[in-house]
Amino acid sequence: MAMQQPLARLARARMPAGDYQVLFALLGRLDWDNYIHLDLTELASELNRHRTGVSRAVSRLVAAGVLHRGPRVGQNHTYRLDPNLGWKGRPAGRRQLQAELDRRGWRVHDGDDQAGDGRTPTIPGL
Repeated sequence: MAMQQPLARLARARMPAGDYQVLFALLGRLDWDNYIHLDLTELASELNRHRTGVSRAVSRLVAAGVLHRGPRVGQNHTYRLDPNLGWKGRPAGRRQLQAELDRRGWRVHDGDDQAGDGRTPTIPGL
């Protein structure tokens, strides 16, 4: 399992407990090639939480590099789970997504990168 190390780091990350709840709910919605179609109101209702709290959790997961924002579909956004945390799809699709993330400079790191420019989404301590 190539994603064991990123998942172990995620378990040690200092995120609010509600963020993990949102992440696991989103993992349950994971579609082919790591797409997640997200209706915040529906997810908040499903989790019995306020929409704003779920929205903040998703924003923190995006800022941390766990999720990557995709195109809008209607009024809702799509997201993609970082392929280093898990993959659902063809191996070639994972390679294509990883190449795109690498091209954009998006990565998860261990928090000790002093040369960062502040624009790289990361999970502190992950």
